[in-house]
Amino acid sequence: MSTPFHRVYFSDEVDARVERLPFTRLKIRIGLRLNYYASDLVLLRAYYRFYWDDWGVKGHTMSIEAPIKLNRFFSVYPFYRFHTQSQANYFKPFGEHTTQVQYYTSDYDLAQLSSHQFGMGVRYSPAEGIGAFRLPGKNNRLLVLKELNLKYGHYTRTPGLASKIFSFGMNFTF
Repeated sequence: MSTPFHRVYFSDEVDARVERLPFTRLKIRIGLRLNYYASDLVLLRAYYRFYWDDWGVKGHTMSIEAPIKLNRFFSVYPFYRFHTQSQANYFKPFGEHTTQVQYYTSDYDLAQLSSHQFGMGVRYSPAEGIGAFRLPGKNNRLLVLKELNLKYGHYTRTPGLASKIFSFGMNFTF
């Protein structure tokens, strides 16, 4: 399960080695979603997930989204997501591993971390759809564009990572 481009530097050795991790990993996730109609125009969507694996990582993820209908076709939705996790048994930062251990990594995705993401999205979704297209072939199925979605998010993560995320989505049905 190791990644061949992750190098690990040791405190008692000059040369780097490729990370070494166990060949198996048991992962267990348990999640819960709760949706609440606060009014005819506002919906609250909440989500919680607990994560555990046999490498020693335990994580918690919580998010909330509040779509607000502006009219029959447009809605905006502010959102927030928080994630925290413990460090894997095999992780140590740069130069802190010793050659005495069997498994080792310095991949910060397996380090203790917490992250926050917040932002805003806009959805255009008329009841009859935006457009329809006939697919070529025997069945000549009708493909309907039902929704357009534009989303912006600001993401921060320890230790010191930050990014801005823009996404555009389209929802099609047959």
